[in-house]
Amino acid sequence: SREYPRTMRTLCHEALKPMLSRRGSVLFMCSDACSRMLFVTGGQLRYVYHGPALGPEDDRPSVPVAETSVKTLDRDHHYEFTHHHYPWHQQRRNYTVVSKNHWLCDAALWTVWQHVGDLTTWNNSSLLSLEVKLLCAVLRQYEAAYYATALYAADFVSRLKEDLHSDLGPVYPEWK
Repeated sequence: SREYPRTMRTLCHEALKPMLSRRGSVLFMCSDACSRMLFVTGGQLRYVYHGPALGPEDDRPSVPVAETSVKTLDRDHHYEFTHHHYPWHQQRRNYTVVSKNHWLCDAALWTVWQHVGDLTTWNNSSLLSLEVKLLCAVLRQYEAAYYATALYAADFVSRLKEDLHSDLGPVYPEWK
């Protein structure tokens, strides 16, 4: 944002769209097509990773939440995880709490993406949505930002091929 303040300002005004989600709403399910990135600005959501190894949709648990997993929350109701080192293969019946300062589905901006988990609103939540088409429309207006973004996208996709990836993005504590 420091390198391209005009691009960032245009993105914020033209491409980011606010969303409200009521408790119990399903925002996406495993295998749904995805064409937007989400930024959580308030509330809490539950994410259940299924991944490609879980099998067809009919084999998935009908209730994606294991209530016994609540003990993984700290007193402020924030779950701590490190995106690249989280043991996804052990999380099939547990959920991750997604709250303010998290983002999801960044892969959808850089490649064709299908969700590999389910996202449900735990309590009323607010989010910002960044649609791929709107991002592209803004970037076409700013050549230098477009070029830098294309380089980032190529790097992201090459890393995506190397690692198991979920719909979750990293958390940055300095945003709080």
